[in-house]
Amino acid sequence: MLVVAMMLYAMTMGFAGAAQGPTNAALGKHIGVMQAALVSFTGGFLAAVLINIVLYLVRGYSGVMGALECQPWELMGGPLGAFVVFSFAYATPRLGAALTITLEIMSQMVFSFVIDGLGLMGVEKVAAEPLRVLGCVLLLAGVMLVYRGRMVQARKEGNVAVQKKPAGAVLIMLAAGAAAAVQLPINVALRSHTGLMEAIVVHFGIGALVLLVLVLATNKGRLPSLKGIPLWMDTGGLYGVYGVTSLIITMPVLGTGLNTAANQLGQLIGGVAVDAFGFFRTPKSPINSWRIAGIVVLLAGIVAIALPQI
Repeated sequence: MLVVAMMLYAMTMGFAGAAQGPTNAALGKHIGVMQAALVSFTGGFLAAVLINIVLYLVRGYSGVMGALECQPWELMGGPLGAFVVFSFAYATPRLGAALTITLEIMSQMVFSFVIDGLGLMGVEKVAAEPLRVLGCVLLLAGVMLVYRGRMVQARKEGNVAVQKKPAGAVLIMLAAGAAAAVQLPINVALRSHTGLMEAIVVHFGIGALVLLVLVLATNKGRLPSLKGIPLWMDTGGLYGVYGVTSLIITMPVLGTGLNTAANQLGQLIGGVAVDAFGFFRTPKSPINSWRIAGIVVLLAGIVAIALPQI
């Protein structure tokens, strides 16, 4: 029963992730993709600091300084998360929400499968059962079908940009999926030194610092102006705080693979809704037969990976 409850909780993080990508992508159209990622991470950092101040007033202590005891690799969750946020903001306008999320799902699930199978970064080793292998194969097939559906729709719409320039966005999302898979056990390890919400502060603080350096270096020392930007475009960091918090909570119960499966199921449902209804000012992209087939195959893959652990 606990596993099912945690899976449902992890799914809600997927919904938040499906909203975060288009939100940051919309902001990126105004101020640039890297700058949008900086705004998102800075907002997440400020929200996490505020939550920690409240907790400190209630509990009378904070574990933030425990980060000084971490090994260097245990502090890499923030930079990896920053790359994931940047990737979504970059790829969503080029590929659409559903295909962007689908690519990240496939890559993250495969790398989570490897982490579980080898017991990397302190994760409990999980045997490579036939159903889990089948699930990874189905994920790859589902991605190809959704990708095919996106290209068919782009030709109907006359969207030359999607037809001619998807390769870079595809590759960056595959890399983002790998980064997301590695980020999860890293943040769980960080939590063991600091505590839950303190780990969120460290995660977003380091990620925001890395992005700040990159923005200043590539933008001639100038920071983006948010004057005249709708407030909802600045809320990507709030989705991120909720998402990272829920993943750290559910990880010890579900493990990397099952946690990712539940998370990505919610994200896939959210991404399809964003595309179909044009939420967050994304162009509407009707669901054709190729994409329906891909989604069905993806769901089958996620279920196959989840079944051995339920």
